[in-house]
Amino acid sequence: RGTTIPASSVSPPGTVGFNEKLPVYEYNRDKAKALIKEVGYDGSPLKMGVCVGRYNMDKQIGEAVAGMLREAGINVQLEVMEWSSYRPKTQEDYFDIWFVGQTDFTCNPSKHYEGKYDSATSDLGYANPEVDTLMAQAARSVDAAVRAQCYSRIQEILYEDMPTVPLYYEPQIIGVNKGLQGFEPRLDEYVLVGYTSFTPAK
Repeated sequence: RGTTIPASSVSPPGTVGFNEKLPVYEYNRDKAKALIKEVGYDGSPLKMGVCVGRYNMDKQIGEAVAGMLREAGINVQLEVMEWSSYRPKTQEDYFDIWFVGQTDFTCNPSKHYEGKYDSATSDLGYANPEVDTLMAQAARSVDAAVRAQCYSRIQEILYEDMPTVPLYYEPQIIGVNKGLQGFEPRLDEYVLVGYTSFTPAK
């Protein structure tokens, strides 16, 4: 509904080392069909999962993605679940592909990356020695510029390898009373009110 930003990276803008040079992935159904044919896909069903009620319009987004994949020629079987049932299924590899929000609210991508892209801890089974080396270098360095360069390069690698496919950056939708002064939304989504004041509207 016009509030989201199409994603170009696994890290959102504002995080350490965000790589602003990466373009948003192209939507090209004909190219997708050609690639699917090239790899010899035999029409076997692909089990896709999406949760409902966890993120803004999550069910609708899952349905849209499943529809796009079907148009490209993939036999998608979509399962929609409440979050309490859904999350354990993603952790036990019940789905072939699944939809989930992912970031690190510290604005430092290390924990996010460790869970998905470090070969020793990836819950996806993803492994890339260069990514491992860059993550270790970023963890050891006290130089902010070096760490940013490491994370920026990691994003380039992940853009090509695509162990995950970033779709969009979910916005914070916040309602604020007119009498509230000094409130500023934060990228990490913490709500801090220590510097605010309130004057009732007359």
